[in-house]
Amino acid sequence: MPTVIRYDEYMSPDEILQENTDKMYLSLLVENIKDRMDKRELQIAEGVMNGKSYEQIGEELTPSVSSVRVHQILKEFGKKLEKKGINFEL
Repeated sequence: MPTVIRYDEYMSPDEILQENTDKMYLSLLVENIKDRMDKRELQIAEGVMNGKSYEQIGEELTPSVSSVRVHQILKEFGKKLEKKGINFEL
């Protein structure tokens, strides 16, 4: 059975600060990337983050698209990020 372990029982204050700082920077990075997405790319990314398959995501888009097309859209977005100096790989 899982138990709640307080941070201070297994991490030093410096480790806690570093972890929280990393989380903050990653959150800002994700928000920056989301700002660069169009509506369809954002819907696909949110579907992926929610654990949906490409097929499920494609069915939810309007108009619906195939799972292959969902993957292509993500690859195209990755190429846009690479042009901006952000490496993204599927």
